[in-house]
Amino acid sequence: MDSFNFHTIKANFIATIQNFGIWDVIDILILVVIFFVIIRFMRETRAAQLFKGIMLIICILLVMSFTPLKVTSFLFQNMFQMGILAVVVVFQPELRRMLEKIGNARVAKIKSQPEQRRARLIQGVSDACDQLLRTKTSAMIIIEQNTDLTDYMEHCTVIDGEPDPQLICNLFYFKAPMHGTAVVIRNDRVYEGGCLLKGLTPESTEEERFEALRSLVESTDALAITVSEHAGEICFMKKDKVMDLIYNPKEKVKLNLTENMSFSGDDSKRQDFDFLASASAREEAIAGIANACERLSRTRTGALIVIERNTKLGNIIEQSTVINAKPDPDFICNLFYNKAPLHDGAAIIRGNRVYAAGCFLPPTTRNDAVDSSLGSRHRAAIGMSENSDAMVIVVSEETGIISVAESGQLTRSVGQQDPKKWLTHILQDRMPAAVKRGFFGNRTHRTKKNSQEEI
Repeated sequence: MDSFNFHTIKANFIATIQNFGIWDVIDILILVVIFFVIIRFMRETRAAQLFKGIMLIICILLVMSFTPLKVTSFLFQNMFQMGILAVVVVFQPELRRMLEKIGNARVAKIKSQPEQRRARLIQGVSDACDQLLRTKTSAMIIIEQNTDLTDYMEHCTVIDGEPDPQLICNLFYFKAPMHGTAVVIRNDRVYEGGCLLKGLTPESTEEERFEALRSLVESTDALAITVSEHAGEICFMKKDKVMDLIYNPKEKVKLNLTENMSFSGDDSKRQDFDFLASASAREEAIAGIANACERLSRTRTGALIVIERNTKLGNIIEQSTVINAKPDPDFICNLFYNKAPLHDGAAIIRGNRVYAAGCFLPPTTRNDAVDSSLGSRHRAAIGMSENSDAMVIVVSEETGIISVAESGQLTRSVGQQDPKKWLTHILQDRMPAAVKRGFFGNRTHRTKKNSQEEI
């Protein structure tokens, strides 16, 4: 305890200040960067809450060092040492994942990132086209280049997702809400879905859609790929040229995209999504989720929707398809459409947007937690709510009943005259306030109604 003597600390502090130099400044900056990186990584996992507890114990130790409470100080010092060992054992998966991310050496990848992003897009689109062709699913994929296509489209839903083949196929799934519309690729990402070309309606025939797309390609520098559900063929379009890819279509899609796409690693074309952090966006998100759940309930389409709160679900999201979509009811319903590629997984709502899809949740291990008549979705919902502070919405595939899981407990809408109104009320009370991403993480925007809520 002598090392915590006030006079010793004061003398050491004065000596340090007198000998303070440029290398000390560099030393401090390195430590700041290290702590910043650790905090940013831990913010996405359950370890974030434990980290807060460790910092609290450190603060208590510092306070104890200025008091004569020797026994209490000794107890806290030993608790801290044992706690460090417990962190290594309990959070070994999170620590390993953090070290793996650090080992990725992102700085070394800066030069090759645009090429990797382009290669990922070409592979994703070609794989999706192959799946769509095999299932004879109608599709229209438009690759925006230098000409902005905003004025040529309407009724679009911003998705801003990775070019994952499952996501692309999900958007075109037969009879799903967005079937018969177009997907726009911008800046090597699936930027928008559910797009209608000007002059078309959802009831337009495949021939009418093809002609409208051909006219768009002739008027701009965009590229387009169509898959015919009738002919079972892939067609590649560019200005002054239309090619039917009959033999080895997947490889020909790759080849045509590689040869004709201009370099599009231009982050200036990325949309600023800060508007999704407003109070009105929260109300829009709540309405979108409630409307989607009501439609899914009416059609008895099974669904899992996770509302992320304080506990960041980085572990779950890493194993899913990451997107950045507005919570449009059509898009949410599209994700869960029966037998569509992503319908078995859960959707994660973060910051007023659909942040990830196709997530598989940890089921509860308690046999008494779920009624025997309920299925795997309800077990997964309860398990997720036991492992985090998230709220999970379940729509039953058998009955269409909407349920909400929180803190390991399941509440069902049985007996509710208006399940949509019931769910809206719960979301108004429980859904976190809107957030904006700042330099050191998320910064909460408070609303009058949610002034006490934080993410």
